[in-house]
Amino acid sequence: MTSADPALTDSTREILADLVDRLFPEHDGRPGAKDLGLIAVVAARLRSPGWQGRHTYAGGPYLPAPEAGFGWQSPLSPTESVLRVARAVDEWAVREHGQGFVGLDHDVQDGLVRALEDGSFAGLDDPAPRQAFELLLSLLHEARSLSGRRR
Repeated sequence: MTSADPALTDSTREILADLVDRLFPEHDGRPGAKDLGLIAVVAARLRSPGWQGRHTYAGGPYLPAPEAGFGWQSPLSPTESVLRVARAVDEWAVREHGQGFVGLDHDVQDGLVRALEDGSFAGLDDPAPRQAFELLLSLLHEARSLSGRRR
């Protein structure tokens, strides 16, 4: 993968669309991430210089930040990490449920997102599950802010 090609295939785009929709679902008649078209903004962010790693610390050592605000620290760019998360959740879905993440019931998808959030998801080590959840949440917040869309 090069910085000009974040390898956002149609399949990966669908996985990410479902992931962000589970983070920001439709609720009480209010639109969710899919309804708001946030995946287009997410895809654009993944191609941006910051998400491609231009402004990240990639020199090591990589130590857990003692508090928020230390920024992204990884040999992987944020985009590479997000793509790795998408592959890992889809592989988990196939292994555990015999179908990809996109085909799963929302309750099962929600369970996987909770496992990322609480760090118990076993299908991912770099980024760590909790770090992966925070990265997806950050990407969603940026997309919402840039889209100008609110519930």
